[in-house]
Amino acid sequence: MAIQAGIKFRYRSATQGTTRLFRPTLTFFTAKKLDICTKFLGLRLRSGGVFFLVIFTFLSFVVQAINENQKEGYATLTEGLIKVDGELNESEWQSAPIFTGFITRDPDPGNPANRETEVKILYNSESLFIGAYLKEDGKDNILRELSQRDDFANTDHFGVFIDAYKDGINGVGFYVTAAGVQLDAKMSAMGDDFSWNAVWNSAVTIKEDGWYVEMEIPYSALRFPDKSVQEWHLNFVRNIRRIRETSFWNPINPEVNGFFNQAGLLKGIEEIETPVRLQLYPYMSAYANTFNGEQTYSVNGGMDVKYGISDAFTLDMTLIPDFGQVQSDNQVLNLTPFEVRFNERRQFFTEGTELFNKGGLFYSRRIGGRPINFSKPYQELQEGEEVISNPSDGKLVNATKVSGRTTSGLGVGVFNAVSAPTYAVIRSAEGEQRQVQTDPLTNFSVLVLDQNLGNNSYVTLINTNVLRNGGTYDANVIGTEFDVRDNSNTVRVSGGGAFNKKYGANLTDPEGFRHNIGISKISGNFNYGASYYLESDTYDPNDLGFLFNNNSFSKSFWGSFNQYKPWWFLNRFGINLSVRQEALYRPENFVSFETELSGFFITKNFHAFGMGVERSPYGEYDYFEPRRSGYVFINPPSTSYRGWISTDYRKTFALDVNFNQELFAFRQGPSTSLNISPRVRVNNQLSFVYRINNRLNQDEYGYALFNGLGNSDAVDYDPNEVYFARRDRRVHEQILNARYIFTNRMGLTARVRHYWSEVNYHEFFSLQPKGEMLETEYQGKNSEGVSLHNTSFNAFNIDVVFTWVFLPGSELSVVWKDAILASRNKLAESYRENVDYMLGAPRSDSFSFKILYFIDYHTMRKKFRSNSNPIG
Repeated sequence: MAIQAGIKFRYRSATQGTTRLFRPTLTFFTAKKLDICTKFLGLRLRSGGVFFLVIFTFLSFVVQAINENQKEGYATLTEGLIKVDGELNESEWQSAPIFTGFITRDPDPGNPANRETEVKILYNSESLFIGAYLKEDGKDNILRELSQRDDFANTDHFGVFIDAYKDGINGVGFYVTAAGVQLDAKMSAMGDDFSWNAVWNSAVTIKEDGWYVEMEIPYSALRFPDKSVQEWHLNFVRNIRRIRETSFWNPINPEVNGFFNQAGLLKGIEEIETPVRLQLYPYMSAYANTFNGEQTYSVNGGMDVKYGISDAFTLDMTLIPDFGQVQSDNQVLNLTPFEVRFNERRQFFTEGTELFNKGGLFYSRRIGGRPINFSKPYQELQEGEEVISNPSDGKLVNATKVSGRTTSGLGVGVFNAVSAPTYAVIRSAEGEQRQVQTDPLTNFSVLVLDQNLGNNSYVTLINTNVLRNGGTYDANVIGTEFDVRDNSNTVRVSGGGAFNKKYGANLTDPEGFRHNIGISKISGNFNYGASYYLESDTYDPNDLGFLFNNNSFSKSFWGSFNQYKPWWFLNRFGINLSVRQEALYRPENFVSFETELSGFFITKNFHAFGMGVERSPYGEYDYFEPRRSGYVFINPPSTSYRGWISTDYRKTFALDVNFNQELFAFRQGPSTSLNISPRVRVNNQLSFVYRINNRLNQDEYGYALFNGLGNSDAVDYDPNEVYFARRDRRVHEQILNARYIFTNRMGLTARVRHYWSEVNYHEFFSLQPKGEMLETEYQGKNSEGVSLHNTSFNAFNIDVVFTWVFLPGSELSVVWKDAILASRNKLAESYRENVDYMLGAPRSDSFSFKILYFIDYHTMRKKFRSNSNPIG
């Protein structure tokens, strides 16, 4: 009989000092109530199991456990003019209260910091001012490598963290390095988002007795409650790079999970108001593109808009966006049955998207990505016709997002984007042309409701929707995610679920679902947990999400031990053990059973190394590699060994090495990879990082994939058979990153990548439904004896970027991009011969210029008033 259960929490609180104690009681849902919830979210409990699904949809409490070690500090109102120059010489700084007594987190938690740090805070009606004096024994002890924005590099730094709503989960961080480089991030349960960029001022001065930081953070860069008296979570960090020490004003215990729940309190700020937050980012760009000798030119213009709808909510909009200068994708030779997932690099889709990324249902590369009917023109070709144009990316018209969080902790996110229709062009033998629509006018939308709960807990509801014009189907996904913790932040129950449905005619699998749940201990030296995850065989969120494969049911257990204090010759180390079993959801066939043991170690000289072993004693039953329903490919039992070392990045020369080898019990040869990455810092302006990765899979077995040549000319080919092959696969990849930083606002970077992969097919087999591989007459060649499967693939990219932040928020960028994609069925005799072939392939070059100007309504209004009334 299936177990049907739910959990409700009732909190009775009794205050003792500064700590609130919570005593939860447990109540079970009735079977009828749980059935209603699971049907609403598309979640189904499986009979015969001993697990249950917990759904927190209507949790009604919003409580907060208070840190018993919480410090308090006060900001001072100033009426005078504060010049942000890093000198702290205004009289207001002299009388402001001092925040001091920093405590280390690394490398030895809980001790007083090696060097004293003093921080003061002033405020006025427009901005928060932070002044810090970071004492040091001589300026030569202060490391200050120049870098681009949001890159710490090899330098000391100071930072401030603010959680204005005191929810213990969400906030912002502002950092300044000793070289004067700014970093800022949105911080949430999803991690730190350094792609978020606010406009604020800072300055640094270096003295013999230390260094000074002065920061002005305008209220337009913050979100805070509409109250006459403000009280915020606050913390400061100082990193002394020379000794690799990180210390905080309010102590951060690494054994306790969470960050803002260990922050101090900022008091004393009164009668401030959120300014009118209207910021415009108009841009103008020009491109000169060359492909295979043919040149095209274009000039573009558009605008990004940020508008503060209220004190907490912000509207972000991009009109006629231009993403031509983003870094090139890392193209690879894909032999798997699944698509390749590429990282999102377009700033509009990476900045401030922590709400939209909850639940894992939003993959922004779908927007403006490959048209849904990209292959349709090739399927409709008539005799004598050819496809002369078929865009691989859609055209984004505009995108808008609204996000924020209320004083009760409810986060709301609304995202919408529109892409224009896309057409391929087909030309007949007589020269006549016709168009085939590959992507209709499409609207993408996301809605997120995220409720903060006490003790760093939350519950989230997510909905994604895709509406397409015309006869192409529409799609909708609704999901939930929750994370509930006890008052000591030690035990966590987390999970979620989702239900997808497609709308249109002739759909074979229009709906599906998934759900997962886990319970774990998350604080202390020794932690552990267990979880399960289930996806139905029809679950498909990929219209706006990303999923490699569905039809999966897995259970896992993990345990870890972390030593945070120095021991023996180590500063820190951790050991992890995990066990995972996977099966199909339907039918309930075994897929794999895996165990893994790994560890990492950081020495007192700040060199790091690690190792691990993974064992699959029963092999893996792969139901996706055959590309045909009812078939399975059986990988033999295997053992994988890996190890890595990383030397101290403070040194002029540092080295990273990663090694991995997987050994199979029989049939397949070893799979070996070696990654070596030296890095050289010539001086505080010039540095290089080089990475070389080699991988060799010997005698591996896999699906016999055609090299784009089709099977019509294959000798002895039977379309009713599933062909597998024994093959050798090699990957050779080199990446060189170089940068020269002129100032903390101007720099030049270059990235060169060459990826080369070859697959050599040796012997072919006919795969049977139950995994047997029988001999076959098929040899994988055409009538001329040319291989239809051997592949040599090259991807070569150069990205050179010059950026200059000529005013806060305003930027000039010049980019040169060079790209080559080349594939053939002839294997290269040597690396040099392959390079000669690659350089002879068609190439694309792009040279672009873009200028973006920041306009702030509040600043412009203030200047206008000052100019129109000079007497004041």
